[in-house]
Amino acid sequence: MTDVGVRQSVFTTLRMNDAGLCADVPLHLKRLKEHAERLRISLPLLPDTVLTNIKPGSGLLRLRYHAINQAWEVEQRPRGVFNDSLDALTIVAPRWNKRTTGCKHGDWQPYTKAHVEAERSGCDLALLAWDGAIVDADRATPLLLDDDGTIWASNKELGGVESIVLQTMIPYFDHYGYPIQFGRLTEEMVNRCRSMVVVGTGVGVCEILTIDGYELPRDERFIQHLVEIENQHFTDNDTWSLLGNAHDDHH
Repeated sequence: MTDVGVRQSVFTTLRMNDAGLCADVPLHLKRLKEHAERLRISLPLLPDTVLTNIKPGSGLLRLRYHAINQAWEVEQRPRGVFNDSLDALTIVAPRWNKRTTGCKHGDWQPYTKAHVEAERSGCDLALLAWDGAIVDADRATPLLLDDDGTIWASNKELGGVESIVLQTMIPYFDHYGYPIQFGRLTEEMVNRCRSMVVVGTGVGVCEILTIDGYELPRDERFIQHLVEIENQHFTDNDTWSLLGNAHDDHH
């Protein structure tokens, strides 16, 4: 990532399977367009030359548009830690203006640095905090199971990136008996929670074991339910499609 200005690029990262199909293409392209509009970047159609460079193989695919040289770029890489248990470190969340914060933009280095800092401290993940609340993580979305059985996620107005994976999971929550609320994930809520996880394209469903060395309670049934939801979604053939412009106006 060589971009240094927020309006120099916009990107999204998709999950890809061995057949070369990507998961949730319409949702990713919709969010990419929304972020581009917030960043005042005009997105052209994806050229076939970029799409034909995509090589089938299970892993992650980052789709980025560079505004300066008006060029699309795809970058493929293997998946890292996935459906595992993690230790987390809290770090001050990066902030820009309200229009920019929460977009996947060209100045992504603060998120990368947060992850590196967490690893240097012997942790797997950085939880990003602002004004007394956890608003995001370095590469996933935090979810908290409150003591009353409600799932809490940070309100996107607080500065986190809106999660594609969470969007796909929400329709299943009611079946498992979990109401969901969006708001502030405060220290008090963390202290009384039954379980805490992060969900994301690259990490799947990961349980958080500790935050800053503080051991969190575990609710194995909750983790199992989330993994079941994830499996239901990603084993559905309708989840997967080729990356391309034909999906741009689907919602």
